[in-house]
Amino acid sequence: MTNNKIFLPFALTTLVALLQGCGGESTKINEDPNKGVSGVTTSTSCTPTSSDCLPFAMDYPISGLNFDCSSDKANHFATKLDSNAVGGACKLGDTATFYIQGKDARKINLGIVKLDDISKINDLRYPVPRLRVIDLASALTGKMPTALDPNDETIRVAIALIKIFHSIGLEQEDNALGDIQPTQITDEKKDLLSQLTKDIGVAELSNGSYVDILKPWLNVSNVTDEQAMVLLQRLLNLSNAGVWQATIPFLKAGTITPSVKTSDGFFGCNQSNYNDCVNPDKGNDLVHSMGEVFLLTDRQGYTIGTGQQWRGPASFIEGKLYPPLVLITKVKAQKVQINPQNTWLNPINREINSNQPLRFALTTNPSEDLKFKQGKLINGHTIPGTEYIYRLLLNAKDTDSVNTAHLGQWEQAIDGRAYNGSLEIYKANPPSYLGKDVFKTSTNVKTNQKYIFPLYATLIFSFSDNSIPDSEKIK
Repeated sequence: MTNNKIFLPFALTTLVALLQGCGGESTKINEDPNKGVSGVTTSTSCTPTSSDCLPFAMDYPISGLNFDCSSDKANHFATKLDSNAVGGACKLGDTATFYIQGKDARKINLGIVKLDDISKINDLRYPVPRLRVIDLASALTGKMPTALDPNDETIRVAIALIKIFHSIGLEQEDNALGDIQPTQITDEKKDLLSQLTKDIGVAELSNGSYVDILKPWLNVSNVTDEQAMVLLQRLLNLSNAGVWQATIPFLKAGTITPSVKTSDGFFGCNQSNYNDCVNPDKGNDLVHSMGEVFLLTDRQGYTIGTGQQWRGPASFIEGKLYPPLVLITKVKAQKVQINPQNTWLNPINREINSNQPLRFALTTNPSEDLKFKQGKLINGHTIPGTEYIYRLLLNAKDTDSVNTAHLGQWEQAIDGRAYNGSLEIYKANPPSYLGKDVFKTSTNVKTNQKYIFPLYATLIFSFSDNSIPDSEKIK
């Protein structure tokens, strides 16, 4: 049979897609161990906009996953599709127990997640935190992997979970093989778990015996381990995708006015000790450096972006130091640019790879590159630059210790000077799945259906400033 898929061309002027969102199902807890759950009506144990409530969005958009919130002893819940994301909510600090279960006792255990590991705050200014398949797998094994090694137990469990979720979608024709689309585990499907001879847990998911145990209920053999690994990588990339921004130190004080606890932004100097960046005793030897960058990380894990940097002597009056921000009125900004990079952030633990930092070029000499060398993405949206912001993100006390390895840092050697400093980055506009009703591709349409993507076009951005060389124009 000929596999005829029809490409539908159309003219494109501008295409911008920013997809985001989150997710309501509950039922009374049944204390009879021989019975399951039924009548689930909500996906939230609290009001998602309340400061003591933590909404979460699943990286794999699968609704109907049962979960229990540790602070609610009376109800069961299930994830639900809301807008273009699947999610739920529990109280801040809860542990959430995830599983798949119908009216009978048979179940698939998906892990007990400490939601503090996902996010410790609910701030409506930031995106809803993602609960990833790798988080479920880590909750089952008790170990977070550092790399995508198929021999790692947690990775094997994550692969098994993806094969289950994806196979349900294939069975219901929610998605084509290899395409991530919203999938619902219906109550009817969950009730059929009664056909199983035993429950599924971490041992079965890890050793592969789940494949045969599930056969009366679901055929997962249509999805290979290799295909599931590709989907796992795609989900990790999706969770880290978005728009990143680091800004100049708008609020950082010098010594003219009292210092306040705030963000230091993207700031540093030519002193080995960061605290000396606002030490007036350094006098004419003190040279400040600051910048702002705008980055975009795509679904393939590549980061592109541009920004600007200011470097110049610190400003004083009568022996006192002006706020560092004064520098932008004294010197001209220099453009910084990055080429696409996909190894600077570990997609699993979300820490900057110190041996493969994010590099910004100012000149043709790579040794003069500005490098983001350290930091950890906390709560899914911020790499903190100061201990103050770190504690805010973790809802910690002033007396609580700080893991300084998680604070953002940068370095640069240029013009005969070595610079280093503090770095704070915010990530926003996280994307979601690409709905097949809109993003029709050759891989997610059926035979004889029309598809639109991949779309090939040449885009040329011109500049009114004729001094900009063709080599710097985007084509």
